[in-house]
This record gives sequence, C-alpha cells and structure tokens, in this order.
Amino acid sequence: MERAKDIDFLTEYFMPKIADEMDRSPMDVKWEGIEKLRSHNWPGNVRELENTLKRATALCTNDHLGADDITFVTSENGCLTAVNSTGEHRLKLTGNLLDDNQRSLIIKALNDNNWNYTKTATELGIGRTTLWRKVKKYELRREPV
Repeated sequence: MERAKDIDFLTEYFMPKIADEMDRSPMDVKWEGIEKLRSHNWPGNVRELENTLKRATALCTNDHLGADDITFVTSENGCLTAVNSTGEHRLKLTGNLLDDNQRSLIIKALNDNNWNYTKTATELGIGRTTLWRKVKKYELRREPV
C-alpha cells in the first residue's frame, strides 16, 4: 500500500464487515495494532490487509486486536511463513488453507496456555490425543525462551 494513513480508514471499513461475516460483535483495533499494520511493507494489495485482519479476528479471544494478535504471512524462498509480532514463532504454511488456519489456531492456543496440552485441548474443544496428533502432524515445536 502506498500510503500508511490509508491503513486507518481501511481497517475501520473492514472490521465491522469481518465481524458480521464471523457473526461476532465488532472489534476495535488498539493503537499498537494500527501502528503494527502501518509499519508493515504490504507487498500485496488491500486484500492482504483484509486477510490479515480476518486471521487476527478469527484467532483473537478479546474484544480488541492488539499488536500480538496480528500475524503477517510472507513468502520466503517459495514457502509461505507466518510471523508473530516478535518474529519468534515462525510457522511453515503448506498452501492448504484449512491446515494453515488450524495450525495457526493450535500454536496460538498452545502458546497462550504455556504448552499445557490438557488446557489447550479443553479450550479448543478437542481431545488431548487429537491435539497431540495434530501437533505431530503439523510438526509444531515449542520455541526456546
């Protein structure tokens, strides 16, 4: 996107639309979230911003999006990678949208629950064994602190 100030207006336009599509109450984007969106290079078009906001809204458990809720998907060496706000958690995306979304949701829930499988499985509404299989399938690893 050529002008960073357009981010504010576009975000304000997309958020109610996204909330309606996801059958949620509209969410606010905190100042640090807007700053993070403004600072991104945006090699794609407006759809990239909309998809970023959709992904953040789908994974957010609060009524507002902060910088930590926003993840950018980039292409490096022909492989898509999702990077969180600190750049520490990198997820290899396979190109299968359902798998990619599920992988993102699981890693976020695991990190939010300090990799406690029982709490994470309960939060996700799946069995502990199912969670274990998905962690193995997606080759998820806890990042060293």
